Amino acid sequence: MTGEMKLGFVVQRYGLEIAGGAEYHCRLIAELLRDHAEVEVFTTCALDYVEWKNHYPEGETVLNGVRVRRFPVERQREILHFAKLSARIAEPGHSREDEFKRFAEPGQINYTSNQYCHKDFLPITRVNLQSDQNQSGDKEKRHVVRPQHSAY
Repeated sequence: MTGEMKLGFVVQRYGLEIAGGAEYHCRLIAELLRDHAEVEVFTTCALDYVEWKNHYPEGETVLNGVRVRRFPVERQREILHFAKLSARIAEPGHSREDEFKRFAEPGQINYTSNQYCHKDFLPITRVNLQSDQNQSGDKEKRHVVRPQHSAY
């Protein structure tokens, strides 16, 4: 069953074999909500978070009932260069420019995906895990999605 609400998740990597915390949490939430809303995930073609090589084919697939739209990584990460930038921002006295250089390295979502996200999907600002008491008095945990209020 698909609801009227559309939810778009943007995450750097997505797949069954990806065990990262944010990636795994995104997949669980997307799968929990797929029967209550139109859910789509926007992600890269990367499997590996070290080099950011394109692994998955570009385009649209369905994984566990969730539509996944993959965008290619534009530039593979140069590991030694990235290690130097990471070490630099760990040092006292590093500059804001050092931080920007480090976070501009590959590993972020390809910004081509923004054309889909902003016009068609309800932005999500937080997903909380709440404990509630069910009818038999047992505590149940459930995810609560709080949409961002916007003009669209």
